[in-house]
Amino acid sequence: MRRAHEPEPEAMPHKRAHLDKSMESLSLVPWQPCPLMLELHPTCNLPLEDKERLRVEGLYTIDPADRANFFGLGRDDFERVLDPMWLRRFHRCICHFKTEMSPYGGATAFVIVPSAKSHVLINNSPAANRVPVTLADGDEIVLAQKSDGTQLKYVVVKRDRHPTMDATIGVLFAAPLVEFNADGVETALPELDFRSECLVLQRCLFDASRLKETIATTPYDDRMTVRVPRPIHLRVHFATKASFQSWCRGLQVLHFSGHGNDQCVYFEDGSGVAVPVTPHQVAALLPSPMTLQLVFVASCASENMAQAFVAHGVPHVVCTKSNTELEDKAAIAFTRRFYETLAQGYSVQAAFDRAKNLVAAVPNTRNPTDVAEKFQLLPPNCDHDAAVLFPPLEMDAPLNSTDMTTEWTQLSFTAMDRSSSSSGSTDSTPSLYDLFPNKLHHVRAGFGYRNVDMRHLVRAIQTHPVVTVTGPEGIGKTQLALATAWFLDLRHPQRDSVRVCLLGGVLDRVLHDTTASCSPLDQVWARHVAGVASALGTTLLPELWPSVIILDGCDVLHTHCVLREYVQDFVWGLLGRQPLLRVVLTVRTPLMWTHGGGCTMPLGPLAMTDAAKLLQKSLNRPFTAADYQALELAIPPASSMSSDAMATWVQTSRVVQATRGIPSQVLALVDRLKFHESTQTTHP
Repeated sequence: MRRAHEPEPEAMPHKRAHLDKSMESLSLVPWQPCPLMLELHPTCNLPLEDKERLRVEGLYTIDPADRANFFGLGRDDFERVLDPMWLRRFHRCICHFKTEMSPYGGATAFVIVPSAKSHVLINNSPAANRVPVTLADGDEIVLAQKSDGTQLKYVVVKRDRHPTMDATIGVLFAAPLVEFNADGVETALPELDFRSECLVLQRCLFDASRLKETIATTPYDDRMTVRVPRPIHLRVHFATKASFQSWCRGLQVLHFSGHGNDQCVYFEDGSGVAVPVTPHQVAALLPSPMTLQLVFVASCASENMAQAFVAHGVPHVVCTKSNTELEDKAAIAFTRRFYETLAQGYSVQAAFDRAKNLVAAVPNTRNPTDVAEKFQLLPPNCDHDAAVLFPPLEMDAPLNSTDMTTEWTQLSFTAMDRSSSSSGSTDSTPSLYDLFPNKLHHVRAGFGYRNVDMRHLVRAIQTHPVVTVTGPEGIGKTQLALATAWFLDLRHPQRDSVRVCLLGGVLDRVLHDTTASCSPLDQVWARHVAGVASALGTTLLPELWPSVIILDGCDVLHTHCVLREYVQDFVWGLLGRQPLLRVVLTVRTPLMWTHGGGCTMPLGPLAMTDAAKLLQKSLNRPFTAADYQALELAIPPASSMSSDAMATWVQTSRVVQATRGIPSQVLALVDRLKFHESTQTTHP
């Protein structure tokens, strides 16, 4: 069907015979593209996580020229973004937009037509249903709102204005588990402490937001003008090639933290495997138009990668020199001081110099001055002193006012894959247990060096409905399951997508209550399993269920066949209702299921080198002469050794060998060394 603005075909001139000659010329007016478009309002109070999903779904900025100059917005458009419970109150069609050509060659009009049952607000006033309204630059449109005040709010802007996020730091983390070499051999990558780095960023920006400086007072000394830091938002995301370009669009500051070398940096794929990305590939992924003003590539030997950003017009790039390695301690210290100084309104050069000075004074670091010199600011001929990315704000307030903090740093943790619908959570904080609690238990501080095992468990979960992790007591089954749960949950588009149940404790209570109350086992089990289902979120609609459920401590099922049947019926009942669900069980020896479709993953001890590394990590201090004596190990001949060389030396200890690589035994050895240290301090 031909739209109203389209000219009639030239093959039908007789249709115009009855028209006035002046009106006939209207068909010759050329079509002008609409100069207006929709953009999410800067004051829209949706969670930052939802705003990021709007950006990826193409709903953050909506250009009518991209939608044939006629489009509608309704419930289905936002199903991958907003809270499903809120979406149920959306109408199938909220409104539609169209463009109309001016008959006298003027600008094309942008028109909204609310649907029959919608409650659209235009400039804070209810819009009449089914009545077209011509929009102008700056008009505000509320498509929907909650009772708590949350609004889906847009503003009409000019098409030639590129949206930017001038007070936002985008943080890209890449923490893959393994890499494959040229021969296809799987190798564990060093663990990246991105949680601590994220925590440092949040804290330093929050501390900076508390600062204020009085610069003037009124003649009557009842008012003052105060300079305060600009509020800054953090957008946190895992680095993938698929999402890099859309996610970086509009950013002013980009911080990348991950593994790298002189040839590439590592991004992630969906299963924990490192994806090498060369400088040329990163350059091809950069969005257009280029809004980046500062890029910080916090990985080893990142100079070549930094040059790619410089070549594409980024004026300020922080990196590390070629052929250098960067320890987490130095990287975190530099990051903290650098962004803390930037947030206070200082220049890029001042922030860089202060951060280097801090690294040069970091305690318990070998050659800290040399470590500080690994950082560099590119390009060398740029005036970094004049670049103030976050200029402070000046505010008027009552004299001696103590409530002068602006809206401080907000964290938006954005999942790696956005192909599924939102969980509907209104919490815009990342589910990192260092920062904010969530429904997962904490991973023990002594867990580590299980990246290959985590990768195998991730693959098993992706390919089998039921996975049973087996191994002797103390081998680390529970911690492996929890660490994998965190890995998957952080990268899933739905918040709290992985749930953990300590089933062993539940089964013990079932047996205790059966004995104590003399009640039938099936009744006691039914009562307890209802609580388990509620805690796991499986009493909701199946589409709202978690994607992975972990049932920990199932050893009692070996000795109680009736309970084993109950648990089996419970698990396969869940799978029958939600075929996409995955279930992980931890148990010492494999369980015999009557249903098929599951797999068993045996968990072995750590390699002795990894056991020695775990010992160093958990001890969290350099080895002393007393430690070497307790380990029955000679003091190494070299005064300064790398962590890998030290692990190779420590693994030769007979005491370390006696742990057999069992994590619980290694941690017990750490406790003995710390206890010996405390007794030496108390009784010199």
